[in-house]
Amino acid sequence: MARTRHLIPLATLTMLSLWFWHGSLDDFFAQDDFLLLADAVVKEGSWSRLFAAMLDIGPVDNMYRPISTTLYFFVMHKTVGLSPLPYHLVNVLLHT
Repeated sequence: MARTRHLIPLATLTMLSLWFWHGSLDDFFAQDDFLLLADAVVKEGSWSRLFAAMLDIGPVDNMYRPISTTLYFFVMHKTVGLSPLPYHLVNVLLHT
């Protein structure tokens, strides 16, 4: 009973998030998604190149987010390809 008490608010919040964002789930990629998808790490797709790219900071940049961008797009591209729906669905669920 104690486990379900925690699951009900989580399920409710997830359903509300999906309801609120359902209109954007069938949208295509936008803005910098194209650059991240076209990245050589995603296209060539070897794990060693991925980790090398994640460790290479290059010029100091306040936008360096290797886990939230490089790893996310690498794993998503490997699992679902270029279909935008799973990308949007995972983003909504991660941000819930």
